[in-house]
Amino acid sequence: MLDTGALIAFERRKRRVLALLDTAVATGLDVRTPAAVVGEFWRGDHRPDARELLEAITVADTLELARRAGEALAAVRHVDSVVDALVAALASQAGDRIVTSDPEDLSALAHWFGRLRVLAV
Repeated sequence: MLDTGALIAFERRKRRVLALLDTAVATGLDVRTPAAVVGEFWRGDHRPDARELLEAITVADTLELARRAGEALAAVRHVDSVVDALVAALASQAGDRIVTSDPEDLSALAHWFGRLRVLAV
């Protein structure tokens, strides 16, 4: 599961995120993100390989996902990012690992949802 910071880290060619994505592809893992992450990321100019990465990511959103994200925001009061809540809610569906450049809020959300690991890049 990628958040906006992970996409930015990919575009900046950060070693850790590149290694994580290479491992995910090599092992056949599905790389996912909510559409809100793509919207938050897709401002301004981007490297051509950023577009290729986005085409390889599964983008998923549902009403249920939005409801669960809202519940998390209500429960974890110091987190106010709907995008982070969507990332955690989507990740919780399959117990995904969350790849982020900002682990503090996502760790709090991961704790609320349970079964999630947050990997900082």
